[in-house]
Amino acid sequence: MLYYRIMIIYFTASVSKKDLMRSNYLKIVEFLVSQGHTVIAEHILDASEEKIRKSSTSEHVAFQRKVENWIEDCHCVVAETSHPAVSVGYEIGLALHMGKPILILHHPDVDPPSLFGQHHNENVVTAPYTRDTLSSLIKDFLRYVEEDKNTKFTFFMSPKHTRYLEKVSSEHQIPKSSYLRGLIDADIQKARK
Repeated sequence: MLYYRIMIIYFTASVSKKDLMRSNYLKIVEFLVSQGHTVIAEHILDASEEKIRKSSTSEHVAFQRKVENWIEDCHCVVAETSHPAVSVGYEIGLALHMGKPILILHHPDVDPPSLFGQHHNENVVTAPYTRDTLSSLIKDFLRYVEEDKNTKFTFFMSPKHTRYLEKVSSEHQIPKSSYLRGLIDADIQKARK
């Protein structure tokens, strides 16, 4: 199923484990492309540790600027994090700072990145995956990104309301916006009766 809006998706993963994980990386990227999206992934799929080591300082700086521009211009980020990589953490942090939705994927037998495993941010989704569950996880994430991009609404709340919303969000492991949308949906249903 193609989504309503074609998105630019930034993919990142460990270059040092690319040989071991290449089939997973390709499955992720190929699925995103099959959904009609543009995926920025060559910097991972075509890179090698040796090529990176041989790069000059000016080439590193130019590449860093390119990465920052790619992340700034993308609609969301998909990161395969089964093998830790400082550069992937940097890219996730940069995307988070820019307010981009991020899907952090990892194998079920591997813990998620420690700083993101329990991170409660509406733009961060951390999920264990298998080759069988990968497509549905990505579809759900893309629906979330599409839904999230409809309208942003900002309003002030009292500390009492903020504490309650944070408590409910934490207890139910759902984004605060999802909880509020659920209340509105329930009210819409009630009004239709």
